[in-house]
Amino acid sequence: KKIVLAIAMLALSSASAYAGSCSVTVTWSSGKPNSGVKIGGYVSGGGMVDNVYTDSNGQATLSWTSDSSLGNVYVNGAERSGCKNGDSVHFVEDK
Repeated sequence: KKIVLAIAMLALSSASAYAGSCSVTVTWSSGKPNSGVKIGGYVSGGGMVDNVYTDSNGQATLSWTSDSSLGNVYVNGAERSGCKNGDSVHFVEDK
């Protein structure tokens, strides 16, 4: 019984450890990928996501532990639009 309970608790904690995600792409106005851009977000209903940085393709993925959407996405600290769970957003930065 103790082993089954431990496995069930582990399954529940693993399932709740990841619930939402949003793919973010950042490019320059020329269309070239913008790498190393700090991306953050505010989860609707409260809480911030951990910051991530765009890769060499200008892409990053934000993830959070609730089923809410991101009320705001931040690109290098500047507030941008939100993002629903499972969606993607694209931001263009001027050089």
